[in-house]
Amino acid sequence: MDTTPKSRKNKHLNAFECYKLESLLKAKVSVLKTAKILCRAKSTIYQEINQGIVKFRKSDYSVRKEYSAYYSLNIRQDSMGKTGRKL
Repeated sequence: MDTTPKSRKNKHLNAFECYKLESLLKAKVSVLKTAKILCRAKSTIYQEINQGIVKFRKSDYSVRKEYSAYYSLNIRQDSMGKTGRKL
């Protein structure tokens, strides 16, 4: 039985995969293992992480960067709404 995942080129992560990515990153799982779990290329994972990075300020004014699936999905939805034919 072949258990190799099918190639999924030029596709975005869906909402479930984004939230799964967020939980895996919080659990400190490597990007390569995350890519294998989600059956995606590691470049896709890196692009998704870069798109969904949110900066938080701590009380000592230092900046903490964290991936947010909610923010990433909102950014994607806004950019998809700007494409297409103008009415």
